[in-house]
Amino acid sequence: MPLYTFLCNTCEKEVSLFLSLKELRRNKACPECRGSDLTGPLENEASRSGNDNQVACSLSKKS
Repeated sequence: MPLYTFLCNTCEKEVSLFLSLKELRRNKACPECRGSDLTGPLENEASRSGNDNQVACSLSKKS
């Protein structure tokens, strides 16, 4: 699954989510604040900005 980076407009953190294409089309939530106001996915250069507020998370359920 690809890693997508979003900006949470609620807590202002950059978050990275492992999402399938199906999950990418659904509503996503910030893993830090559970806010649903996400901007993105961001470009790769933006995700390598050295932002210390970056969080990685997977929304997939393990079976």
